[in-house]
Amino acid sequence: MRDDSDSTKRTRYPCLDTARWMTACVVYLSLVVVLVLVIISVAARPENMIRLSVLHGHVKADALWSKREKLIDGGRTAVGSSRSCDRGSDGDVGLGGGGRSEEPCSYQFIVVYSAEKNVTLRFRLTADNPSGGADINCTDMTIRFLDMPDAPLFTRMVEIAVFHLPEQILVKRRSSNMLRKWLTVNDTGALHYIARTYGGRSSFEAMVQMTTTISSTKQARKRKVVVHYCWPVTIGVDFPSTFSEDITCKPRQDIDYPIDYELPAPAPAPIEASG
Repeated sequence: MRDDSDSTKRTRYPCLDTARWMTACVVYLSLVVVLVLVIISVAARPENMIRLSVLHGHVKADALWSKREKLIDGGRTAVGSSRSCDRGSDGDVGLGGGGRSEEPCSYQFIVVYSAEKNVTLRFRLTADNPSGGADINCTDMTIRFLDMPDAPLFTRMVEIAVFHLPEQILVKRRSSNMLRKWLTVNDTGALHYIARTYGGRSSFEAMVQMTTTISSTKQARKRKVVVHYCWPVTIGVDFPSTFSEDITCKPRQDIDYPIDYELPAPAPAPIEASG
């Protein structure tokens, strides 16, 4: 005999399962739409739309140090003789005791690397805006150059120079713009640090820290300070190869390790190195 009560239970709401399934689909699709909108919103933020890079990964310096030769004890030694050679008042080299020597003299000297009075850096930064959403403004820019003596490690980094720029860079949508600056380093501590550390070398590896305030033309009131790090960048007196690739800068939030640096010590006495 059939149980009518049980049959009634099963057939009272025949569309209930379908309704539940449709409700679950609607909720799922709503979540997907919200997630897509969040992703689009985040991607459309000005700080995520801009891309910075250092042209050819190179910063051109007009000089890094100056060099001069210094005689040891101010004297010379005649070849094959223990007698010293002295320069007379007329510029000739003679034997000690007033006589004139026919022998050649060997010059003993050391090379002294000294700090320049100032060093000029040619800095070129490219800003890309691949998005078609809005034009981007970069203002209140601060450029900091950090020496990386243990490159590629981020240890013992030293600040070489810092510059505050009043310029504004407008990067139109789907285009790029370039910042070109001649920047002069005149801090005596930094200049002596360069001469002491890199005397005799034509270049060294560094990091560029770029801090800027970013906003879009659509949301001019929404401004955000963003920090980018560009490395490895070469600072040197030679011109870069036109085949060298640009160094893309990374935003701070994409770097998983701390970036610390020290200020250079006060200017010491000139450092002498063997020639």
